[in-house]
Amino acid sequence: VIVLNNEYVAVAIQEERLARLDYSVITNFRNISPNFRDLAYDPQNRFSVPYNWGTLGIVVNPEKVSRPITKWADLWDTEFIGKVVIWNGIRMTVGMTLKMLGYDANSTNFDELAQAERKLMELKPSVLAFVATSVDVVQLLTEGDGAIALGYVGDLFTAQDAGFTFEYIIPEEGTVLWGDNFAIPANSPNIYTAQVFINYLLRPDIGAKILEYNYYSTPNEGVSQLVAEELRNNP
Repeated sequence: VIVLNNEYVAVAIQEERLARLDYSVITNFRNISPNFRDLAYDPQNRFSVPYNWGTLGIVVNPEKVSRPITKWADLWDTEFIGKVVIWNGIRMTVGMTLKMLGYDANSTNFDELAQAERKLMELKPSVLAFVATSVDVVQLLTEGDGAIALGYVGDLFTAQDAGFTFEYIIPEEGTVLWGDNFAIPANSPNIYTAQVFINYLLRPDIGAKILEYNYYSTPNEGVSQLVAEELRNNP
């Protein structure tokens, strides 16, 4: 069993790298909220099952920022030249910029995309680093010159583990959702057993244990009543 985010599920399907799923085996798929089924990257969930989801946002070290951060446009403020950290990912970076400009994050309009490209080039002097882990975000926003990041709520958990308190802002222009999915490689020698394992992971009690471990939002509707109220109501 592998885990792929939404955009890479679509790529893997196009390249015929994933096994088609048998829902007579994965019966616990019924626990997945309808909001997360049959999405554009995998119609009818023929090849993938939703696992975790979350938002893209702005991560702030409040000790290095002098005013409230409320919108994507704040990343372009001259206050943050050389201080912005960005997670690797064209999809999210472009989506964020489109939202800032008032467009659909999924726009394929060439004029709107050209505007986003120009706006991102304006951001270039502000970018301290592109990163691939929350550890990098925390290090750059504490020991390094970074003050603010395009990142995820997981960066806060990593900061907490390191003894720091960061803020996470969902900008007023709106945001982009991300999702991770369970899938099975097409060349797997154990496709049936992999499906049995996915079915096990979709049990509400197992989903609750996963949530208590990684703190990421789950599309499994049976989980919420099995975790502590403090965790269930944590924004």
